[in-house]
Amino acid sequence: MGLATVPFLIFGQSELLATVIPSTSTWEVTPVGFIIWEIWLVVIGVFLIKAANKRVALNLQSLQGMGR
Repeated sequence: MGLATVPFLIFGQSELLATVIPSTSTWEVTPVGFIIWEIWLVVIGVFLIKAANKRVALNLQSLQGMGR
């Protein structure tokens, strides 16, 4: 999903070129790519939060048992 935003952002660079070269045609797809990228970040954040809850927490007793 994150890589799917790359074409939108690359085509969105045409807006920057149009500021320097006015005859350049523009594709206004940067907002679409940015919204998809934000959704991707939220999805990754949710999975990271869920993964943090599944991690095994080491307690003091297990650390002391390893030193023997």
